[in-house]
Amino acid sequence: MRWLLCLTLLFQVAEAADWLSAMRAYEEGEYSVAHSQFSTLARLGNEQAAFNLAAMAFHGQGQPVDKVLAVAHFGYASFLGHPDAEKLKNNISQTLSADQITQAIELQNKFSQALLIPIANSPDTPLPDERAPLSGNAPTLQAKVIKQVQPEYPRNAARHGITGYVKMRFLLDAAGEVTVIDVIDSFPRHVFERESKRSLAKWQYEATGKPAVRIMQFDFSLENNGLITPELLVQQIEKHQLWLYAIAGAPQYQQQLGTLLELLHKYSRNNLRIDNTLTLDPANPDWSVFTHVTHETAKSAAVVITEMFTPHFWWRQAAKNGNYEAQRILSADDVRWRDYLAQQQDAEVMAWYGAERFIQGNTEFGISMLDSAIKLGSSNAERIKEVLLAK
Repeated sequence: MRWLLCLTLLFQVAEAADWLSAMRAYEEGEYSVAHSQFSTLARLGNEQAAFNLAAMAFHGQGQPVDKVLAVAHFGYASFLGHPDAEKLKNNISQTLSADQITQAIELQNKFSQALLIPIANSPDTPLPDERAPLSGNAPTLQAKVIKQVQPEYPRNAARHGITGYVKMRFLLDAAGEVTVIDVIDSFPRHVFERESKRSLAKWQYEATGKPAVRIMQFDFSLENNGLITPELLVQQIEKHQLWLYAIAGAPQYQQQLGTLLELLHKYSRNNLRIDNTLTLDPANPDWSVFTHVTHETAKSAAVVITEMFTPHFWWRQAAKNGNYEAQRILSADDVRWRDYLAQQQDAEVMAWYGAERFIQGNTEFGISMLDSAIKLGSSNAERIKEVLLAK
């Protein structure tokens, strides 16, 4: 653990995030601050934070030495997926009495029950096809685009040759007009958002007689006649050292790496298939799986890649490390993060959650959620409510 803590501390280049703040506090001996931050992250499912809490209890850092508490935290870290926690839990358990082991089990169960983001393979977690759709619904998924307006390239971005993208969700009214637009994710931040929203506001869909929520993404590139290539995206990852800092544990870089990987999946020349058992040397990522097509891969059904080459892997890491942007990205299609942010009274997430539930037929819940979002200061909730209630 010591090695990881020191390595992560080297990269204090992003704005303060919970994980980096906890690491800094630990290295500076501010154990009460570190303990509080690690505890918060452990409740989000951060296995390394739970592991660190166990180590602090075992070594008596900022607290009396407590092997029972250490075993409980190691057990919880193992439950969350930490590869080394179970062995350490078993080793320490051998020094405890039967009563102490019972206490540790009870504490571990308490930690598990306090988990805010359920484990994806938990029996209590809905499967993807059982979840309420968060990116559209039947009427508008069939609606055709009547009018499209492509966004203009921002002058400053064009001058500096900046490549990027913007992903938005938007509300259509019954007549097919785009009425409310919300940016879910963008790269680089704030560069292409204004022109993207201005363009999307001019789009027109066929009338369906019902409001709906949809997702739209605009990609920006000046090279190759405006086409984004996997080589260009890999160049961006290396230019901004996203992989290096993400591996080191910097949440902001993990979130941005996820965004670039989503684009790489979209523009890869290969048909990609994810193998969760496939390993990867973090020091030497092989980007050719996205860029290089051989005679063999051209004929094969798919190129197998590790989960570490997927956007959701890094968004999940960033979200568990306390990065709000990653949490918000995930909340758009993952009910666990949506529910978590709604519980944290995130006004914008609540507003769009209310819209979805209203459209799905739960009008009372939807309006209640929108009213709460309005009181919390949502910039979109009042207009969303107006569109949904329009006759």
